[in-house]
Amino acid sequence: MRPVHFLFSPSGAGSLRHALSQNGPSSEVLTLFDDLSFGPLNPERRAEWWRENFYDEDEDDHEDKISRLEARFWTMACSVEVEPIVWLNRIAPQEQTGLLSFIANTHGRRFRLIDVTEIKVQDSHQAELASPTSIGSFLPRTLFEVLRDNEPAFADPRQVQESLADWDRLMEEDAILRIVDANGQLVSVSEDYFDDWILRFVGGQWTKANRVVGEALGAYHRECRRTIGDLYLSRRLQLLAEASLVEVKGTLGALREYSVRLPHRIRTDGSNNAHA
Repeated sequence: MRPVHFLFSPSGAGSLRHALSQNGPSSEVLTLFDDLSFGPLNPERRAEWWRENFYDEDEDDHEDKISRLEARFWTMACSVEVEPIVWLNRIAPQEQTGLLSFIANTHGRRFRLIDVTEIKVQDSHQAELASPTSIGSFLPRTLFEVLRDNEPAFADPRQVQESLADWDRLMEEDAILRIVDANGQLVSVSEDYFDDWILRFVGGQWTKANRVVGEALGAYHRECRRTIGDLYLSRRLQLLAEASLVEVKGTLGALREYSVRLPHRIRTDGSNNAHA
């Protein structure tokens, strides 16, 4: 069997491809583009929800390409000619949900696991060493060293069975949003879970929407040592605008096309301390 690397974020896969390319021809690296940390997990509900929240007919060609790449991901994941090497950072909900999906869709097949959760590196936001919040946050040379210095072990069969039970639980809950809690567990939360967090970064002056989302992402990374999908936060900001919880100047669509501020009633009563 030939080894193939499986990751659950495009940025992580890009970093690993770069790392492996430094040593000549390398094993294939495949990624799951669909961020399963948000949106229903039931396939039919997920497709409908995605169309309602993110569909853009101008992106049809791009979506077709992504669909072909994901079809290859699952074909190779289930192939008896492939020895899967799965990469994971448990801090990242996208990666942890992706792993559960991998285990469920390959029916608990045997695979090697490289878990980088406990690896610490120098962080630009902190003086001490810290664990990156996703595989994409690692420098390629660090990923190369991880693979060079460690023989990937097979995943613990008991943990695989626990993962299958976790997937069944999440499928039954079929929530819109999942996060990794303070105990490192993947849990379902309400879809408005991040709304108050986003509002922290909306002030009384007009601020570009992309700045609001960028600052919310960065602060969550620094303060909570967790990741959030930027696409999900972008949609939640739009929904806050549609609910008149923020005012909008511009066209409510792409983040660069509009600015937001707190409504007058909130600015005057001082009930929100978000900065401008």
